Amino acid sequence: MGNVVNGEESGFMKRIDLGALDNVEFWVRNREKVDPFYIQGWKKGKFYPDFVAVTRKGNIVALEWKGEDRLDNPDTLYKTEIAKEWAKLGKGILHFYLVHNGNVDEVLSELKNL
Repeated sequence: MGNVVNGEESGFMKRIDLGALDNVEFWVRNREKVDPFYIQGWKKGKFYPDFVAVTRKGNIVALEWKGEDRLDNPDTLYKTEIAKEWAKLGKGILHFYLVHNGNVDEVLSELKNL
């Protein structure tokens, strides 16, 4: 379930690949329970953000894609809360974005500066 890329995620990935983010050194699709990158919160389960990017300036960016229908459900709110705490621990190097159809351009614009 967590390893399947939906159409919206695929469109976001293509925007990154088409050079929208020339400051990105590399990015990966982070597969749940397969890849080693996760954020551990205070609940038992681990949070595997959908994408992880590293910029040429050395920033590490976790990106979680959500459909509009799931933006404010308890699971999404928990993931956002622990990811923001993770980003604070990074002292300016770690970043997190909750991405959805309504903010793709805004997120891509912010990523260009990292």
